[in-house]
This record gives sequence, C-alpha cells and structure tokens, in this order.
Amino acid sequence: MRLEEAGEFGLIGRIREIAGPPPDRVLAGIGDDTAVFRPRSGYDVLFACDALVEHIHFDLSYTPLDALGWKALAVNLSDIAAMGGIPIGAVVSAAIPRTWSVEDVEALFSGLVQCGRFFGCALVGGDTVASGGGCFLSVSVVGEVETDKAVRRSGANAGDLLCVTGEIGGGRTGFEVLTQPGDRSRYPVSVERFLRPRPRLSESRTLVRYFPIASMIDISDGLASEIRHLCLESGLGCRVDEETVPVSEEALRWAKENNRPVLPYAFESGEEYELLFTVPPEEAVDLLPRFKTDTEHCPVTVIGEMRPKSEGACVQWGGSLYPLDTDGWDHFKLNRNG
Repeated sequence: MRLEEAGEFGLIGRIREIAGPPPDRVLAGIGDDTAVFRPRSGYDVLFACDALVEHIHFDLSYTPLDALGWKALAVNLSDIAAMGGIPIGAVVSAAIPRTWSVEDVEALFSGLVQCGRFFGCALVGGDTVASGGGCFLSVSVVGEVETDKAVRRSGANAGDLLCVTGEIGGGRTGFEVLTQPGDRSRYPVSVERFLRPRPRLSESRTLVRYFPIASMIDISDGLASEIRHLCLESGLGCRVDEETVPVSEEALRWAKENNRPVLPYAFESGEEYELLFTVPPEEAVDLLPRFKTDTEHCPVTVIGEMRPKSEGACVQWGGSLYPLDTDGWDHFKLNRNG
C-alpha cells in the first residue's frame, strides 16, 4: 500500500498495532501528545538520544528495514547500558521517504519493536513526517538507575584495570563484508553484529550491582577513541597491551584473507557496542571468573591499566610503547570504520 493511501493517521494506527500495549509503568503511550511514565522512588532518570541518517549511518542497499529498526533502538540501549541503567521506553521521530510503501514502514517499526521486546524497552510514542530525500530516524530512550549509581566516564583512578566485554572487530568486519563482493555467509556473526547489535544491558547490570565499576563507556566509535574519552574525562593516561585485545575470530580471518593488518580491527572498529570500563585491580579476582563461567554473560578481558596523566595514553606492542593515536569514527571527518 502507498503511504498516501494510508495517510498519516492510518500509518500511526498501524505502528500502534505493531508496538502493542505499553507496560504498566507507562501510563500513556502512543495516541496521546506525550508518553507518561511514573519514576520509581530511589532511582535517577536516564535519557539518551541518537540519530541515524541514510547514506551517513546506513545504506538500504545492504541494510534490511527490520535490521535498521533494530539498530536504531539498540544504539540508544547501549548508551543506557554504559551508565549501568535499565531502559523503560522509547520515542521515535521518523522522516520517511515518500517512495516507501506502508509495508516498508511496518518492517522498520517491527524490527524496532522486536529489539525493544528483547531488551525490555517499549515503543511509547514519536512522530512521523514525510521526507523529500532519504530516511532519517531519531530515537530517544528513557531509562533509570539506582540513585547516585550512574557510572560515568570520569570516575577512573590511576591503577584501575581497563576491561572490555566480548570481542572486538566484528562491526568493521561486518560492514566490509556487506559492502564488498564475496560470500557473506562465511561471516555470519560479523554481519549480524553490524546489522543487529546486541547492547550489553545484562552485563552492565551485573557489573554495577556486584562490583565498584569506576568508569564506563560503550564502544560505538572505536576502542582507541573510547579509551581516549575515559582518559580525558578522568584526567589520566593509560597503558594498553595490544596482544590482550580480544579480536574476534572472523575479524582475524577476514584481515588475513584480505592481506590487511589486524590493528585497525582491534582499535578502530566502530559500532561494536561492547562495554569498556575500569575497576580496581583487587576486584578483578572475583569479576573475571564470574564472567568467564556465567553463560548468561559474555566474557570480560583485561586489556590494560589506567596510569597518571603524565605518562600519556600508550599501547604496548612488541615490547615497545607507542602513542594511542589510531582513529575511530568522527562525524565531521571523512572516514568510515563500520
């Protein structure tokens, strides 16, 4: 069905059906001027917002619409995870090309709602407008975290261990596999990681409940870039052991088959959505075994140590120290790292 046949209110009605009824804590959802939710006593409110712009963040030639909807919400949920929080609800502003069909819009919102149901974040409102060009999505998520327990980037201390969840490199690998000729089926984990990222909400909650996490950030712009953010906000330097960075098997294989260095997949791969955090060294004695044996969570790896600011941010590689100066994704530079 063409969009002009459904009309704006008809389209909103279809989206409302896809979203389903709001959870109990949401007192008003789609259909009112604003969503209404009731904060819990003893919790602070979190708010995150991210935009996805066609031809900047995604290309529909290799991105299914349901995957686009999933990712649009997932990138916001990753920000909630980076603060140690719990998502509550999301609102979406969508500028939709007039060339799309109603079924296209339904596919987009079905993917978003599917992601929300998987991670416990309801679609509770938003806005739809026509676009004379490409698609534009802006998603905002409200979440919560126990009072004064939000984990910020600025809390690291010299001597803290620098840790990362999961594996790195799949985001860049998935992007390159999708945009270059070849057999995509040989890299299923990386392709899925790029198209439908899995924010580490469960891991984040376990970390902040049971361990004194000093600082934390999600890896959306590349590991090196996020390490520098933690150093900058905490007023510290760091030393990272390049050999300990957990690069995914598919990224290693892709780099080898294409005669490319592994280093960019370890330090420059954007859209990873793993958690980078710091913790006092004595806590690692209990933290690392827990995440190694707990099948509910992905593994955690120590990749370095926070150091005094005077020592700078360095990478230890082959017995020598080098400045941590590799680049990640920057919206205002001509680069693309997945």
